[in-house]
Amino acid sequence: MNTTKRHIPIILLIVFLTLSAKGQDYVFPVVKGYGGVADLENAILPKEGGKIIIDLTSAEATKSGVSKSMDRIARLINLYGLAGIDQKELEIVVIIHGAATKAVLTDKAYEEKYDAKNPDLAVISALKDHGVKFMVCGQALVRRGFGVENLNPDIELALSAITTLVEFQQKGYAVLYY
Repeated sequence: MNTTKRHIPIILLIVFLTLSAKGQDYVFPVVKGYGGVADLENAILPKEGGKIIIDLTSAEATKSGVSKSMDRIARLINLYGLAGIDQKELEIVVIIHGAATKAVLTDKAYEEKYDAKNPDLAVISALKDHGVKFMVCGQALVRRGFGVENLNPDIELALSAITTLVEFQQKGYAVLYY
């Protein structure tokens, strides 16, 4: 009987952990494999899409090496998808500069500089397939020594992040800072 009493806390812990893990399942309603979201009952949902420009400067990466900011963009799309909002109701533009500039390099250029494949190419491609428009600050590209010839063809070259942000705000885009 003492053995059974000793096992009760262990059994309760296993049950608790199992229930806790179940509550943390993420879904990927639009962008598969990136930007997982929790499906929450009774949550207030957005009722419409919008025009968003994302000022992406962070180079912080997930454990797999993918930019956390790129994953957040996928999460944004997945959240709207979870709310039942069609992708056509979203206009998402991303201007990349600062430390994040390295994400726009081709595999070859990235490998020459960092001795690894560019971990962001797949997520950029997936996001582009879902209507996201990517631009890089040309000034940041040059200042960081990457060169225009090393630019991933999925990324457009902007004169600067500063002028791009002003232009899109004047067109009514909300700014998110990643």
